[in-house]
Amino acid sequence: MLNVDPPAHRSARDPSEFAQQHQLVINRRLDHKKATAVFIQQLSRQITQLADLNAYERALFAVFGLQFFFNDRKAAETLLDTLNRSCLIKSRREKENIGYPVWSAASQAFKRLAAHPAARQWIKQHRYARTALAALHANDLHLPPTRFRWLKGLDRTLWYALCSSDRPKPFVEGAGVVTQAQWEREAAQHHVTLPAPILNYAVEGLERDLISVGIVIDDRKPKTDESEEDDKAPQEEDPPIQSNPPSQKAVPMPPSVTKTEETLPSATFVCKPKNTL
Repeated sequence: MLNVDPPAHRSARDPSEFAQQHQLVINRRLDHKKATAVFIQQLSRQITQLADLNAYERALFAVFGLQFFFNDRKAAETLLDTLNRSCLIKSRREKENIGYPVWSAASQAFKRLAAHPAARQWIKQHRYARTALAALHANDLHLPPTRFRWLKGLDRTLWYALCSSDRPKPFVEGAGVVTQAQWEREAAQHHVTLPAPILNYAVEGLERDLISVGIVIDDRKPKTDESEEDDKAPQEEDPPIQSNPPSQKAVPMPPSVTKTEETLPSATFVCKPKNTL
């Protein structure tokens, strides 16, 4: 329908396209170090307070926060509708801002949230603006990103992170944000601070999806007959009590992170059909 195809508005990339874009596969093997660096880039800038959010982040935080912190869904939907209608103000066409909201429409709601102790504490729990918004949106708010479609042209990574809310598998273009947001929420529940981003599950999920389509070789070491024999429990007596269920293997944890790391599942990715977002 349009004669232009801006990169920010193109359909979601699948894992193979994502790997090709960032040149993550070398000799049919995923470069874990390079993939981690790409997912770290998705996190973008760090924040320490609400004042660090930019204009569109403040607007989104106001919409999500009205419902989550004040339990006022009507006010949240009213604000979102106001932002969407402001995209059509004719005077904005001259400034080439047509299609994007008037951010000042969210100023009063944002100030109201800035005075809420829980909202200020929320920001302290999240190191990045994108993870703070993604974690907030993931609280079953029933505010689908299609209702703020303008975000995709402003922040494609955040858009796909929010599109991954309440989904069993995140979009690869926002997987780094989703994974880190989950770790930050887990860390906050146990009153600990993450010393650095933890993105190994995002990398592992990407690798599994690339293996499934044959782009990456699955060269993980297979079990030998001897190891299978060693794994067999004695039949004559009761098996010893294990710290992990028999179907699971204990995973060694990085020395700087708590045991809560073992509670989050690895992520794999899905691709949105080409005729949608």
